[in-house]
Amino acid sequence: MSKLPTTAETRASVRLPSTRERRPALAALAVILIVGGALLSGWIAMSSGDRADFLQVEGEVAQGQRLTDGDLTTVSLPEGFDGGVPADDKDAVVGQYATARLLAGTVLSTEMVAESTGVGEGQAQFPIQTPATRSLSELRGGAPVGLYFSGGDGPEQGIAATVVQVGEVDDSALASSQEITVLVSVDAGCGPRLASALADDSVYLATVGEGADLDETCGG
Repeated sequence: MSKLPTTAETRASVRLPSTRERRPALAALAVILIVGGALLSGWIAMSSGDRADFLQVEGEVAQGQRLTDGDLTTVSLPEGFDGGVPADDKDAVVGQYATARLLAGTVLSTEMVAESTGVGEGQAQFPIQTPATRSLSELRGGAPVGLYFSGGDGPEQGIAATVVQVGEVDDSALASSQEITVLVSVDAGCGPRLASALADDSVYLATVGEGADLDETCGG
């Protein structure tokens, strides 16, 4: 008949390793962590080194404005940054025109500049000053608007225009008499008539919906 283990023997068989016995294992783990941390730090350092300089807008540039050397600065970004214009191309960019309103801090992309002014063929651009309203301040480039000329016995037929850029106003200005400047594009044939109306303060800008009855041109 086999002998059952005594209580003392059972306790001895499940005895946890002493502190002295655990030290080699902890030391090995520490070495692994140190080596792993060093490798990770090296990888991060190598990754952060793969950087390049790209062009960045120094100050706000209006749509159609010609870029100067002072309008641009450089920023360091990951070398594979998609769409950015390399800093080495600065000389080629200076002298080109902004195709949209460029805000300070924007990383320049190739689509943001062009060798032309951005004015469409057969079009002319005019800044229209009008009382600031929320609907006007929320307009974006490409939005349709109507220009109405006053004269004679009443308002004349409006002409179609397209928003190019809207000036900034703060919320408090919307409740005051402050004006907002809206840059619009119209048929070039309307240029003389619109210029005269602007001089006489006899043209009014209005937001319009789909199907608005507006003339695309000013005729002969």
